[in-house]
Amino acid sequence: MSQQHDLILYLPPATFYLAGGRITHDDGQTVWLTNSEYKLSLHLLKKALVSPNGYLPKWFLINLLYPNCEEPDDVEQAIYRFIHNLRKKLGDPTHLKTLQGRGYQLRIPQEGFCTASVEEVHQLIQDLMN
Repeated sequence: MSQQHDLILYLPPATFYLAGGRITHDDGQTVWLTNSEYKLSLHLLKKALVSPNGYLPKWFLINLLYPNCEEPDDVEQAIYRFIHNLRKKLGDPTHLKTLQGRGYQLRIPQEGFCTASVEEVHQLIQDLMN
C-alpha cells in the first residue's frame, strides 16, 4: 500500500496531494484547500474512481457539509462558492462539471491520473470524519 504522501491526483495543470489538501500547479504555485473544499474534493474523486460518469447530487453535498441543515436552500449558495473556489484552485474549471439540476462531477482527463485506489481515498475520507 502506498504511503499517504504518495497519493496524488494529477489534473493538468495541477497536482493534488490527497493527504493534506495541497494543490501544486505546474508553475510551482501552491494553494491549500479549506476543510470543506477538501471534503468535497475527496468525495468527488471517490465517485470518479468508482464510476467515471458518476456524479454527486447537490443534496449529498449539502448533507456532507451541513448535516443538520433544515433549510437546504439557505446553503446552496455556499455549495456554489465551494465549487467555484475548488475550480479556481484546480487551475482548470473543466475538471469539475456542473450537471444542471443534478449535481457535480469530477472529470479526470486522459492526460490526468490518480495514484490512489478507491479504498485509499475512502480511508482518507474516514480519517477526515474522525
